[in-house]
This record gives sequence, C-alpha cells and structure tokens, in this order.
Amino acid sequence: MEKIKFSVLIPVYNCENYLSNCVESVLNQDYENVEIILADDGSTDRTAEICDSFTDERVKVYHKKNEGPLLTRVFAVLKATGDYCLFVDCDDYLDKCYLNRLSGIIKKEKCDMVICSFRRVSADEATEAATPWAEEKVFDKKEMDTFRKEFLLNNYLNSMCTKTIRTEILKADTTDFSRFAQYKHGEDLIQSLYPVFNSKKAVYIPECWYNYRVNDASITHTAKPDRYKSILAAREQAFSYLKNSSFYNEETHCRYAALVVKSLMSCVKSIIKADIPQTEKIAFFDDINDNDFYNELIESYDDSFLDTKTKVIYKLFKIRSYKTVISLISHFSR
Repeated sequence: MEKIKFSVLIPVYNCENYLSNCVESVLNQDYENVEIILADDGSTDRTAEICDSFTDERVKVYHKKNEGPLLTRVFAVLKATGDYCLFVDCDDYLDKCYLNRLSGIIKKEKCDMVICSFRRVSADEATEAATPWAEEKVFDKKEMDTFRKEFLLNNYLNSMCTKTIRTEILKADTTDFSRFAQYKHGEDLIQSLYPVFNSKKAVYIPECWYNYRVNDASITHTAKPDRYKSILAAREQAFSYLKNSSFYNEETHCRYAALVVKSLMSCVKSIIKADIPQTEKIAFFDDINDNDFYNELIESYDDSFLDTKTKVIYKLFKIRSYKTVISLISHFSR
C-alpha cells in the first residue's frame, strides 16, 4: 500500500486564541503526507487573518458564509483529497504520534474507520475520557453490528473528532444535513451515522491521541435551555438507523429510550437552572412532553434501565408534575 494521505478537516469559527496551536499540532506530526483544510465559517475576529497567515503548502484555506459546524464539516469533506479524513475542532490539538499510529493501523487492518479515545485538557489538569473497551478491538464485517450497537446505545462513540474515516464513505453520504443546521448539539451523532453503518471494518484504540480543550466559551461546555431540541432531532435520526438494524428488539428499544430519557432529564436540569421566567420553563417542559418522537419512543418503554433518582424525576415529569420536579432537582443540586 502506498503511503496513506490524511485530510485533517478543521472547521474554524472565532478561535483566534487557539487556532495556531491547533494547526501547528498537525504540521508537527511525525508523518508528512497530510493536507489541512481550514474551513472558516464566517469568523468575525482575527481568525480569518490567522488562517491566511500559514505558509506551509499543506494548509488549504477556504472562507465561507456562516452556516454552523455541521455544514462546515460537510463543506470540508467535499474539499478533501486524502484517502482518510479526520476532524479537529479549532480549539483542540493532536498528539504528535497520531497520524503515524493511524497509518500503521490502517495498513495492518485495511479498515474503513479508526476510533481513538481522548483527554479533556483544562488550565489545571488533563483527564482521560471513559472508554467502552479497555483494549484494542478490531470489528470485522461479522462483528460490526457489535460496534454499531455500542455506538447507538451509549454516548462514548459519538464524537467525530475521535474518528478517522475513509474519505469515499464520507463523500457517499447523501443525508440532507441542512435540516439539522440550526442545532448546536448532537451534530457529531448525526454525521457519524452513515459512516458507522457503511463501514465494513473498524478498529477501536483506547489510547488518547486527541486533546479536547475545555473552556467556558465552547458550545458543548455552555448549557442552553433549548438544548433538548437538538438532542431530540439527533436521536430521532439515530433511531431510524436502530429500527432498521439487525439488532433492533424490545431490549435495544428500551435501552435506547433510557439513553434519550437520561439526556432529556439532563436538559430539564439545565432549563431549571436557566435565568428565565417560570412560565418559559414550563413551556419548554410541555414542548418536550408533546414531542411526537419522544412519545413514540416511550410508548412501549420499560424504565428498568434508569437509576432510581432519574426514574422518580422522570415519572413525575411525564405526568407534568413540574413544580415537584423543579423542587426535587433543586434539592439534589444543593
């Protein structure tokens, strides 16, 4: 096999403080056959200027109108010329060994996808994320459903930033991503669905090669009262894949429902903490309870997959005893 070319796709928006560090972490890899695609999503600070300042010929810069991270990633995929794509958020950075290690794995296993773990990095500490498997695992064609099941029924494998994917698979995805452009959460799950279900072989590596920078300004770090809308949209899209899978049954339905319920109860906590009038909070709660997908999901739902605390709150929420829910969550949060 000839030397693999990697396309490192970096959606860029208002990250003047971190972008140089991010790009340098790719340029300084101990592997050279790489292109870096900087897709500037209409930045309004000095980010565009920084993008244009890189002189290394491996860096390709595109400036575009603001459309959000999901559509910017899709745009970057169309520009990719490498054999495999990996995504890096503009305020994160890579370990120096990343691409070299990826190359070795892909050459050995001839796989469509490699997934690694990551570490969360703040000013004070670096902590490794929880992993679904403690050792390297290879999922061939017969075992891919095990991987897909783990992907759908847990949150460990959602991130696009820990996946390296064969470019032709990404480019074959005809999903209308514009339907989800308005949402600020769950875009990783949405974009992961097609490649996960259309890869014939995947390798999971529990090592942390990706560094996720935790900062108060990041989208994922900032809770929004209407975050549930994004979660419901993403989980509805993922549910369509689950229903059409070979492993869809009563148990996987209930496990999936439990995952969605836990996420929604987390959103309920965010709504309660939000500095908005009580009437708005109640309106958000009603919007969740009236959601068609949510009601379809819980129609035949066994709550045995919930912990006791979540189970109690959820039962009260479902019967719209919102004042009691607010009181309980406020008490638990003390």
